[in-house]
Amino acid sequence: MKKKPLVGRFQILADAFLLMAVIGLLNPAIQARETKSPALLEKLNPLIRADYYRALVHIEPWHTEAWDWILTDDAGREDWQVYIRDGETAIRWQAISNRGLLLMGDSYALTGDKEKAVDTWRKVSGAEMDESQKRIVKTQCELRDYAGALETLDSWIERSSNDANIYYQKGVLLALDHPAEANAFFEKAAILDKSYEAQYQAWQKMAEFIQADPDDGYARIQTGRMLLNWGQVDISREIFSRLVKQKPEYAEAWAFLGEAQRQLGEDELAALEKAIELDPRSVSAQSLMGMYWLRHNDPQEAENYFRRLSVQEPQQAVWQAQWGESLARQGQPAYAMVHYQQALEMEPGNPDCWRMMVQFCLDYSIEVRRIGLPAARRLVVLTPADPLVYDLHGQVLWALGDGDNAISAFQRGLTVDPGNPILLLDMGEFSLNKANYADAFIYLTRAASNARQSGQKNIYTRAQALLDQLP
Repeated sequence: MKKKPLVGRFQILADAFLLMAVIGLLNPAIQARETKSPALLEKLNPLIRADYYRALVHIEPWHTEAWDWILTDDAGREDWQVYIRDGETAIRWQAISNRGLLLMGDSYALTGDKEKAVDTWRKVSGAEMDESQKRIVKTQCELRDYAGALETLDSWIERSSNDANIYYQKGVLLALDHPAEANAFFEKAAILDKSYEAQYQAWQKMAEFIQADPDDGYARIQTGRMLLNWGQVDISREIFSRLVKQKPEYAEAWAFLGEAQRQLGEDELAALEKAIELDPRSVSAQSLMGMYWLRHNDPQEAENYFRRLSVQEPQQAVWQAQWGESLARQGQPAYAMVHYQQALEMEPGNPDCWRMMVQFCLDYSIEVRRIGLPAARRLVVLTPADPLVYDLHGQVLWALGDGDNAISAFQRGLTVDPGNPILLLDMGEFSLNKANYADAFIYLTRAASNARQSGQKNIYTRAQALLDQLP
């Protein structure tokens, strides 16, 4: 077990003496009621401060500020069962804030009671109401209560008629059952916020496609794929689920159902196997199955699919690159390099091929300076709006011992996406290696927080592990 620094021990002792000055030791509950020094309390160690407020609510259970501190302490420790216990007590005394209700709903959702989470979020009012509405719509979609989600969006639009995201979300939901009505909401979103213009233009083309034959399974496949690319995985999964029931012989529907299941953390193998059984030459089914075996550490099985695809579609560079990755995973980097280079010769403007080449050079420490560095620079030129290309560039420079320029690359990425957990993690790790512990703490704390919020569990775990290494 790591020993606490001496300074830390003295700080805890100082906090303890300060607590004695504030609330006394003989009966903290009685003394707490008489304390009128919030400035003094702010100087306390957070754990001791939480104990102070727990003492206070024993005699003043209606004290909303005290419950806020207690619930903040529970949330910081991610102890959601305790949060629910304390939150329900605060609710009984009508002493819970809107922020507390938001986290209360999160606690129910994280512990599996999504219906109760929705009921709790409905009690939120004031400035936090938009956040509660977002959570309600997302959870209703997870519960497949699409009619309920539309009702929530309608009431939200009545209250916040200038929020483009609400119109965009309603368009997405209407795409499921009423695609002809979705266009007006995507258009409204684009009028209010130009960042939705691309989705609006894409949907206009899709709407014409659907209108020509609304019962066409291929049109529904393309709708589901579009929504999948937009990150609307729940709605996409629902489209594919319905389609395989209506047209169980449709291999593409099974293949993309599998992909949607994967993105939701479900097991996709059965759906992919069904797709291959129905159509062994399906490009979508073969490519997704190949990726499945790469993720599940069977590169030889993955190679079988990508080799067949390279023969079936010889003009597609991506199959050469994936074939190369399969060979690299089998310990054949020299043969893999041949396929990566062939992919780049076929499609020199394809950023995916450049990205795979850079990652290959880094992973296997092969030709990092001669091939990896120019490839990373080329990738930045091709996709300057992608923050992760700067991360790859920085990793290459770091591997070559050029720390100053590596930091510059990471920082350029953070100007594109200031909250990107991957870039923050790399900045934190680099700062830790340089013994710059103050910066490392800031970057790693932000990386862990943002990764937790975005569901990037690997990044969160890595950031927490590096934080534990700080002295």
